[in-house]
Amino acid sequence: MPITPLDKISSYRLWYTGPRGATDKKEAHPAPQAQSPERKPPYPRPWWFRFLSGLLFLAALIVCPLYGLAGPSFILVFCPAPIRHALYTNYRSLLDPISTALVIALAGGGIWALYDGKKEDRFRRLQRKADLALPWEVSAERRWRNKLTKARAKHDRHAEAIALHNIGFWIAQQDHPDEAEPFLKVALVLAREVNDRYQEERILCDLGKCAQDRGDMDAAEALYRQSLTVTLMLTPEQAPTRRIPMIALLEEVADSYTLLGRFLAEERNNLVEGRQMLAEAEARYREMARIHEQEAKKYRFNRYRRTSELRMRAISLEDEEHMRELQLKYGAKSE
Repeated sequence: MPITPLDKISSYRLWYTGPRGATDKKEAHPAPQAQSPERKPPYPRPWWFRFLSGLLFLAALIVCPLYGLAGPSFILVFCPAPIRHALYTNYRSLLDPISTALVIALAGGGIWALYDGKKEDRFRRLQRKADLALPWEVSAERRWRNKLTKARAKHDRHAEAIALHNIGFWIAQQDHPDEAEPFLKVALVLAREVNDRYQEERILCDLGKCAQDRGDMDAAEALYRQSLTVTLMLTPEQAPTRRIPMIALLEEVADSYTLLGRFLAEERNNLVEGRQMLAEAEARYREMARIHEQEAKKYRFNRYRRTSELRMRAISLEDEEHMRELQLKYGAKSE
């Protein structure tokens, strides 16, 4: 399936987005609430297990060499004992069975901890090698599935909504819109439950993309318009963790206008309203460039921050210019 300009827009609407490589259509994507019946592998170990293993190995590393260095003194003490047919009382404490058993147990535990650590290291190396052999997008989906499991274990509804959204997004980018929609719909319910409007408008956008990929343009337009409506109700205080919340808000609004404008012009042949949407996006990008310029002036003696702000200003100006070009393009079509 060829990548359309709308795919490019959707790809940078989320901070975790990117193109997804197509895989076998027979590959199954479990439902959002499905639990895997497979036995969980022992590696990687949880952090508390690795901490206890490290303590065990450290104790063995300290005690066992000290006990081994006492070996020559044992020879000097115990070899004359058969000749004297007696062992001094103050030496008998060296044969205390509890101390001996403890040292033997520490030695065995230390050897096991070392062996288990090496096995885990080998597992991690093989896992990294296998992940590198997979497309980046497949690895990203796997990571978000792991995060979903952790979020459900902690009963964190917000983290669960974000994880489900990401999983649905990556499946949709794989050209499986029907399989992505259940994840996105559950994520939408959770986002509304925790009152995360940013997640809500992004999920509505991705649901619209799924409807568009299925060929249901009426549903796609309705979802894109819902996404824009939610976006226009956002406030800078609701922005995700960003250095400049107002920039985050303007970027969301501009992207929503761009997405809906291009959809109306290219898919619905509504060139007039599409150009209006693009004009709104152009104004937001222009405002973003102005704010970046003001921020750059604040960091006259901070070269890194100033350069970063100027680079972002240049990107915003490029987006503004691109919106003008699209308006001219669609204006020429309408004539």
